[in-house]
Amino acid sequence: PRDRAQPFRFALDDRQGRSWARQLKLPFTGSLGVVVFLKQCGLIQTARPAIEKIRSGGGDISEMAIKAALAAAGES
Repeated sequence: PRDRAQPFRFALDDRQGRSWARQLKLPFTGSLGVVVFLKQCGLIQTARPAIEKIRSGGGDISEMAIKAALAAAGES
């Protein structure tokens, strides 16, 4: 499992929030990044169901982003 002593990151999905975080040089990740982190820490067994749930709940996520997140989580 991944070391949980990682620096704090904000979880942001909206464009305006990400824009402000970039301007303020604040570290952030999106929902997919959170899912990958949970998988890497061993807190969830697979990332795909969580990603599908985000998408079915209205999350506007591209296929390319999903493929990248699954690859980062060690899934295909």
